[in-house]
Amino acid sequence: KELHRAFPTASRFTLDKFVDTRLPALTDKEKIKEFIIDLKMDNKLDLSTKRAIYLQILCVNRPFNTVSAKWSDIDLENKIWTIPANEMKTKSSHTIPLSSYALKILKEQHMFKIINSPFVFPALNANGHLHRDTISKAIRNLGGKNRYSGIATSHGFRATFRTICSKSKAELLNLGISEETIESVLAHKELNAVKRSYERDKATIEQKAKLMQWYGDYLNSIEPLGI
Repeated sequence: KELHRAFPTASRFTLDKFVDTRLPALTDKEKIKEFIIDLKMDNKLDLSTKRAIYLQILCVNRPFNTVSAKWSDIDLENKIWTIPANEMKTKSSHTIPLSSYALKILKEQHMFKIINSPFVFPALNANGHLHRDTISKAIRNLGGKNRYSGIATSHGFRATFRTICSKSKAELLNLGISEETIESVLAHKELNAVKRSYERDKATIEQKAKLMQWYGDYLNSIEPLGI
């Protein structure tokens, strides 16, 4: 016991010291509005990087899945993006419907598609795709050096989505959007092993499409996205 007190585990230390280890995320409406304004008004960022940030915000995937997106996985006609299981943290394929906003971003990016690259966001000066740190750095310095340091992160936009959905639960339920639909969009793994062994999906593609369009509209109502 004395040894454990003297040398606590990292999780025990953060719990005892009330340290919040979660990644910074925008959850206040005014801060979200401020960020959207800074993003759409920015004229220094490479446009491909800027579109990647928009897609990260709108599709709430894990940052790696955003920067490594492949055109072969995106069906612009049917408005569907399917990420293969081997590229997902959960090791299960993930299908996400594209809102009108996300679709417009991808169609715009497609106009500048590099023929020999399979990636939606190819690296600027090398083979491969945009690095996840590139969008992290761009977010941090949006509107000024380190302006959003400790305030917003690329992964944190998943928390932005989750928080907004939680606060809007009554409205979403009226639209037929359940907690399972929200979790499905976030591609969270079912913790109950028995349930996980039988449940193949938490929500229909129609439910997820309704949620993603609602979310895009919600952000656009805070401040026009400029898309």
